[in-house]
Amino acid sequence: MFAKFLDQHHGLLQLLLLGVGTVLVYFLYNVVTNLFFHHFAKIPGPKLWAATRLRFVVSLLSGNLVHDVRKIHERYGEIVRLAPDEISFAKEEAWHDIFGIRTGHKPFSKNPIYFSPPPGQPHNIVTTANVDDHARMRRVLNYAFTPTALKAQEPIIESYVDLLISRLKEKAISTQENHGDSAVLNMVDWYNYVAFDIVGDLGFGEPLNCLKEGVLHPWVAMIFNFIKGMTLAASTRYYPWLEFILMRFLVPESILKMAEDLYQLALDNIHRRMNLEQQRKDFMTPVLDQGILNAGEEGKGMTMPEIESTFSMLIIAGSETVGSTLSGITYYLIQTPFALEKLNREIRHAFTEESQITITALKEFLYLNAVIQEGLRLCNPVPAGLPRVVPQGGDTVCGVYLPGGTNVSVHPWTINNSPSFFRSPEDFIPDRWLPLAADSTNGSDIELKRPAEHANDHLSAIYPFSLGPRTCIGKGLALAELRLILARLVWAFDLGVPEGQKGLDWRTLKTFIIVQKEPVWVRLRIR
Repeated sequence: MFAKFLDQHHGLLQLLLLGVGTVLVYFLYNVVTNLFFHHFAKIPGPKLWAATRLRFVVSLLSGNLVHDVRKIHERYGEIVRLAPDEISFAKEEAWHDIFGIRTGHKPFSKNPIYFSPPPGQPHNIVTTANVDDHARMRRVLNYAFTPTALKAQEPIIESYVDLLISRLKEKAISTQENHGDSAVLNMVDWYNYVAFDIVGDLGFGEPLNCLKEGVLHPWVAMIFNFIKGMTLAASTRYYPWLEFILMRFLVPESILKMAEDLYQLALDNIHRRMNLEQQRKDFMTPVLDQGILNAGEEGKGMTMPEIESTFSMLIIAGSETVGSTLSGITYYLIQTPFALEKLNREIRHAFTEESQITITALKEFLYLNAVIQEGLRLCNPVPAGLPRVVPQGGDTVCGVYLPGGTNVSVHPWTINNSPSFFRSPEDFIPDRWLPLAADSTNGSDIELKRPAEHANDHLSAIYPFSLGPRTCIGKGLALAELRLILARLVWAFDLGVPEGQKGLDWRTLKTFIIVQKEPVWVRLRIR
């Protein structure tokens, strides 16, 4: 019977075998070319990664890319090949060559594999690879992130931090009334609540009521799944046919519906803010003042679709990153008693009343800023960095010529944890960020000076907010939030590791564009 089947379908089987053979030969041809005849054949790196893009994609989808890349750099050096057409750098100079402005050099554009809006949505200030479009949109939004604008936004930010501390005190008091010593809370949740409430108010003109209700707004909960979905989408773009099949046949309708609902919720909030009659200082103010009015003029303003897409993305970028950084810093603080004690003393000696702790008052606190810098080093919310593409015509990075279209990246996780740049790189040591000469701050009784063993740490190798024309527009706002929340927290509470609580290891967390956080349990006792 089998022989009869073969005889009847002989032609079809021949065609099938020919097709499979052709694909196999083509695959082997590419592997051999990539390994031995490619422009990057002599750049060190694991052969399996250099042969095809598949190993890279597997690492990306598993959430282990930052850890795998770090191991590759540790074994092969500062410049490594991660895929047939991708080079990774763990050198300080690479930051300036790739992200900075170099006279006579074209800018390196964002990698469209990662920076693409969801289907049907327009590009925005975060995703656009077009240099002129980015500059135009940034000119409009810059006014909302200047020091003057931040000063006007302070009352809004401080009101939500007041509410955060108040809610945490309620939890601690409730525990004491039930004969408990202190409250044990997952601070990841509470940091997400306050971060989203702040950026929701500044972006939409109203809170998401996360702090008030003590739960994440459904819209916020969808954001976390959306970000993870972006990683899946990025992995398929390396193979356009796979992206087509995935989007056409394999992605459940529920996932596509979630993306549509997420965007529609953002649009509803954006238009509600734009229609507010009361004057307020927030992200939308400069857009209303000049953005739409000039949208029809070439090189000016923003179109309505650009505004909608940009604000939808800003809410994500401006909240998830702050929540992640706060979670990581708190994790390390309670695990590092000497650092927590120094921070306690600096803040508690500087103020006599809680109401004195304001954004303006905290700018120059040496140890507080050192804690934040060390937190950004070890808990960068985007530890894989921001991939770029070499411009047409090619260019050099760290003296290495790269043809146009080459994928390039600087991996913060690798640099930040490298003994080549930092002594005891995996340890949380805020003191490494202190000045070399002794100093004290705000009446504190502690001397603040960088330890001699950390005098040669490469602090200038850290760029948590990137650099160049696309440096994070919200850097000032983010630092203000981090300072205020941490200072208010250590003023109001004694923090500690809960007894018997199984702790996590921040260094092992997976990354899907951003860090996938796990609970950070903290013991809070009212001072």
